[in-house]
Amino acid sequence: MSFGGGFTSLSAWFPTYWEQFHELPLTTAGLLAGVFIVYGSLIRVPAGSVSDRFGGEEVAIVSFAVMTLGGAIMTFAAGFWPAILGMMVLGTGMGFANAAVFELVPKFVPEAVGGASGWISGIGGGGTLVILPLMGLFVDLYGKVGYARGFAVFILLSLLCVIVATAVLNSAL
Repeated sequence: MSFGGGFTSLSAWFPTYWEQFHELPLTTAGLLAGVFIVYGSLIRVPAGSVSDRFGGEEVAIVSFAVMTLGGAIMTFAAGFWPAILGMMVLGTGMGFANAAVFELVPKFVPEAVGGASGWISGIGGGGTLVILPLMGLFVDLYGKVGYARGFAVFILLSLLCVIVATAVLNSAL
């Protein structure tokens, strides 16, 4: 959710979202999408240290909750600046979730870190093929406001990730 499916989906969705929903020039829309991509990637560096210090399960739970909040802001934000805030909150949650997931891989699959990382990336990338059409369905159903309402997909999926990460933490205890 945080890596391939979520991050890749939003990297493709944001240019259209900014252009169609906020009526920004395509160059500005692309620049804002680039801000999301660079920020979400760079935040992984300090997030890795946080995950190492506090544990991947705990950081995953918090980061997926942050993604839920970011999805909610994006779903209901009508103005430019609230949407910027929501985008950055989503990017923060995703960056921290990425770091948490990859902190957990050697813990749960120490004998096949490379293979497990490949599976995670592949499944995540495949998730893009599900997430983007679901978001697009909101545009079909609601018109222009559907570009924002489509972020509800992230609310639901991020909440599901909170539940799964909590179950993993509880099973580890």
